[in-house]
Amino acid sequence: MKKFKFIPFLFLVFSLTYISCSDDETVSDDYKNDVLLKSVENEDIPEVWEFSIVVDGEKINGEILLDWNHEKEVANSVIVSSNILDAIGISQSEFDSQLQTEVNSDDDDDDPNDGLSPHAQCIETCKDKYTDENGNKIRGRGACKANCWVDTAIRLVEAIVPAL
Repeated sequence: MKKFKFIPFLFLVFSLTYISCSDDETVSDDYKNDVLLKSVENEDIPEVWEFSIVVDGEKINGEILLDWNHEKEVANSVIVSSNILDAIGISQSEFDSQLQTEVNSDDDDDDPNDGLSPHAQCIETCKDKYTDENGNKIRGRGACKANCWVDTAIRLVEAIVPAL
């Protein structure tokens, strides 16, 4: 019985060896790595920003993890380190909610640029500064917008601290 089980196993090993040792090339000589390089270049890589706040006379160092979409120039997520959230007494979801309120705040006047939140003003400044006369984006616009998101997150944390 053991020999009967061994024969299919031996056949399988032989088949795999025969197939894997064929003369067919799996990669041609004209293969280029350009596609791989482009996908890594456009990949959304989270950025870490360090900052500190003072709560009850104690300096607390923390981080903001910004997951930035370079293609769309938007923040996928803004995550504040847990020690900062614990110090100010809110959860990440509460922070996200307050961040969205801060980012989307507007007084709904007729003039879309009148009464913009500081975050919206920062984004508009980036658009103005990093757009050429033909309306095309200039390199650095995404980084400028990412800085706006980090600045807004830090201002939000600092605004919560005095309320404690």
